[in-house]
Amino acid sequence: MSELFKKSLNKENPLWLMRQAGRYLPEYQKIRKKQKNFINFCLDVNAATKVTLQPIQRYDLDAAIIFSDILVIPYALGQQVDFKKNEGPILGDFKLSTFKKTQEKEFIKKLKNVYLAIKKTRKLLNKKKSLIGFAGSPWTILVYILNKKSPKKSQVYKEILKNTKQTKELLKIIEKFIYIHIEQQIKAGADTIQLFDSWAGLLEKKHYDFFCFQPTKRIVKKIKKNTRTFPLSASRKA
Repeated sequence: MSELFKKSLNKENPLWLMRQAGRYLPEYQKIRKKQKNFINFCLDVNAATKVTLQPIQRYDLDAAIIFSDILVIPYALGQQVDFKKNEGPILGDFKLSTFKKTQEKEFIKKLKNVYLAIKKTRKLLNKKKSLIGFAGSPWTILVYILNKKSPKKSQVYKEILKNTKQTKELLKIIEKFIYIHIEQQIKAGADTIQLFDSWAGLLEKKHYDFFCFQPTKRIVKKIKKNTRTFPLSASRKA
C-alpha cells in the first residue's frame, strides 16, 4: 500500500484528486465505445482491469479505484439495471420476494468478475500503489431501488413513507448484501473500501440516523470485527 495513502487513512490530511477510471481519457473512451451495456462493462474482467490502471499509467497517483458501479448490488439481487445516455441509471421494477430469495452464493457468483478484476488489478498494480474498492451505502442503494433512477426528494420520501414495513425489510436485505460485497472485495485484494452515500443529502434530519447512520455503522462494525485494522472511508454527499 502507498505510504502517503496510508497516512491519509490515518487522519493526516490528503489532497484528494479522485476520479474513477479517468473517463475523459481517450484510451478509456476507446474501450467504452466497444461496450454497449455498462453493467456488462463493469463485469468484463479484462476491460475493468485495463480502465482501472489507465490513470495510474498516465499519472503518478497513489491509488487506483476499481472500475465498477454501486448499482451492481441491485443487479445481483435481480433488478434490471440499465444506463441511458444523458439520463443515467434506469432500474426496472423490483420484487421484494426476489430479493428475499437471493442466496449469498448466487449473489457472489453474479459479481465474481468484480472480484476477479480486483485480483487481477492488484497483481498488475505496483505494490507501492493502493487499490480502492467501494460500495454504495444502504440508504443510497435503497433510493435507487425504490425510485428506479436518480431521485427528486418528493418522490423518494413519498415511496419510503408509503410502505414502512417493506422499506425496513428491504433496508435489512441491502445492508446484508453490501457487507457481503465489501467482504469479497477485501478477500480479492482491495487495500481499502470506500462507502458512497451519494443521496444522504436528501434525508430530513429526523430520518438520518435510522436510514443512513445506523445501517452504515452496522456494516463497518461487522467488517472491523473480522478485520480490525482494515481501513475504511466514507463519502457523504450533502
